[in-house]
Amino acid sequence: MPELRDLFITYLAREQFDLDNEKLAAWALDMEENGDGRTVSNQGGYQSNDIMDPPEVLEPLYNELTNFGNDLCQRIGIAPIVIDNMWVNVNRYRDFNWPHSHNQATVSGVYYVKTPPDCGFIQFQNPTADFQNPWTVVGDDNPYTADGWWMPCEEGTVYLFPSHVRHGVQPNQNKIEPRISISFNFLHKCFDDPNFPLKNK
Repeated sequence: MPELRDLFITYLAREQFDLDNEKLAAWALDMEENGDGRTVSNQGGYQSNDIMDPPEVLEPLYNELTNFGNDLCQRIGIAPIVIDNMWVNVNRYRDFNWPHSHNQATVSGVYYVKTPPDCGFIQFQNPTADFQNPWTVVGDDNPYTADGWWMPCEEGTVYLFPSHVRHGVQPNQNKIEPRISISFNFLHKCFDDPNFPLKNK
């Protein structure tokens, strides 16, 4: 049997956190009602401005993400990372996020706080999809041939992925309850060092 190797693998790390999601959801909805928002990849819905200094309510999530992120770094052999920024997403009926990437970061991710039935899936697009000929694919999609991969949005689930990978989220089809998530970016710790030669001053 000829040898088959997987080269240049794109990772997707998934974990389940046991956090007080009701408290996080109440805080996120208060932000939606009283805080400033912005439009980036979101079509409808609410996206907060960047949260650079997390409030007390985010500390448990912040700590879990930091540990999970650095476990990932150790596993795949890259330098340690720190959270650079976070933001809140509240998607109501038919709100969604266009495919996009976070090229200014190293590792990106999303934590799902509230996910009612029919709230949609998150899709990760194959970075090499433009170089594939889809009409030559035989059989079911697999990690070698798929142009995208859909993953469920589930309460308490966090996904980490390379920041250059394009991703989007389907419309929330639940007419009553919002889909609530907290997204974030990591940078390598060296960029946090004032003596690092590439740091902007």
